[in-house]
Amino acid sequence: GAPRSRDRLRRSRLYLPGNQPKLMLSAGLYSADGLILDLEDSVPPAEKDAARLLVRNALVALDFGASERTVRVNQGELGLLDLEAIAPHNVHMVLLPKVEGPERVTEVAAWLRSLTGAGDAPFLMPILESPRGIFRASGIATADPLVVALTLGLEDLSAELGAPRSAAGDESFLARQTVVYAARAASVQPIASVYSDVQDEAGLAAYVRRERALGFDGVGCIHPRQIPVVHREMTPSPAEVERAVKVVRAARDAEARGLGVVAVGSK
Repeated sequence: GAPRSRDRLRRSRLYLPGNQPKLMLSAGLYSADGLILDLEDSVPPAEKDAARLLVRNALVALDFGASERTVRVNQGELGLLDLEAIAPHNVHMVLLPKVEGPERVTEVAAWLRSLTGAGDAPFLMPILESPRGIFRASGIATADPLVVALTLGLEDLSAELGAPRSAAGDESFLARQTVVYAARAASVQPIASVYSDVQDEAGLAAYVRRERALGFDGVGCIHPRQIPVVHREMTPSPAEVERAVKVVRAARDAEARGLGVVAVGSK
């Protein structure tokens, strides 16, 4: 019964393999902004059909608390079968992998509306994981009103580039900036890729700060221990909050006095 919401916090999204129901049972306790029941990369080909049934049953039977209920489906015709199984069961959002053009978004959006009705279709978050997808980011972000966020998959993108993923992220800088610009231009949320070293909390914290500084609103998580770090680093500091309040107060005061310019501190 948890409601969908177009505009909500999406700081963290936790991936849960769709073929491992034991990991889904307590997932609502982790306080992730979103939970992703994954039918794609984390599920071996021989287990795709079984995982689809397990994820459908999890959506029907489990309480995921306040977390956004998301499913990452497969590509192509297999993905359409995934959507047919899970769409009627209060999925808040569908994660679309390896999107390379707006036509894929349009196709999935139309299929979802046919399965659920226009007013109940899940939202969409396309994942850009190839150079072709990155260079068509703007069209993908604006392909359909169901799109509420845009993200990228740096592991697959790095492989296609032939440039191993580095700590500094120089090899993906253009791609990450492109996703942020395309998302902001389309008024949807830009969401960063996962940080794949679950043991390195300091590295994760530095990664989240860097992605937030680029304009991203959230980060993917592959382990529950990453969630508190992501939330901490995505939350404005007390000093940032205090300054924001001062700016708003000063702007309101200036408006009341008919001023077009106001100083806060030295700015």
